[in-house]
Amino acid sequence: MIFRFLGTGSGDPHPRRMTSATLIEGPRGGLLLDAGEGCSQRLAERDRWSQAVRTVLITHRHTDHLAGLPMLLSGYKGAGRTEPLEVLAPPILREALETWLNVLHLGPDDQPFELDFRYLEAGELRAESGHRGHVWLNDHLDPGDTGGSHSLRLELSGASWLFSGDIESFASIEEWVQGARGLVVETRHIDPRESVMRARNAGVDTILLTHVSPDLDPFPIEGAIWVEDNMLIDTDSPPAAHPDPGV
Repeated sequence: MIFRFLGTGSGDPHPRRMTSATLIEGPRGGLLLDAGEGCSQRLAERDRWSQAVRTVLITHRHTDHLAGLPMLLSGYKGAGRTEPLEVLAPPILREALETWLNVLHLGPDDQPFELDFRYLEAGELRAESGHRGHVWLNDHLDPGDTGGSHSLRLELSGASWLFSGDIESFASIEEWVQGARGLVVETRHIDPRESVMRARNAGVDTILLTHVSPDLDPFPIEGAIWVEDNMLIDTDSPPAAHPDPGV
């Protein structure tokens, strides 16, 4: 199973990286994990691997994880998409998104396809794209007035892969890292060296570093890979950890 990093930047504009978005291959369509600015542009690059998006999952309310959603929906509307699309978002954000998109004439009543907004909540994940896994609240946001921020663990080709989303400490994902084959972990809010050390101690085979701010110059970390926009990962043969950044 393949996934492609569409955007590997953070909330600070980066000259070479779009903001958070990852396309994950699924049995009934792609899962777009976050929809940062530029995701629709990346999906339109015909010389790159892609899969029709069936589910969009927004981990939390920050704009670097959702600002690309209106352009994505606008593109689908203009292209006359007919396949259904599921959008999963935390409860408070889900309601705000639907209101915002209705103002832009991009909501469910304005689309030529079924646009289904659903709540993203902690617990078992069963996406319409066919992805299965588990979602939990992490420590990036207070869930009380923001709907919280989420991490997830997916079963891909018989192996577990953990996607941290934005986190403030490795402790908020540590329990779920145990037994995972791969980890995609952010570097904007936590020290990547600590994340790599603790993931390796937990037995994780492949550690991918993303969510890179413009003031961070990726540096070699043994046992991890700094990812770039448009990088492909095949979970059946993930890349060996390489100490050099950008590989």
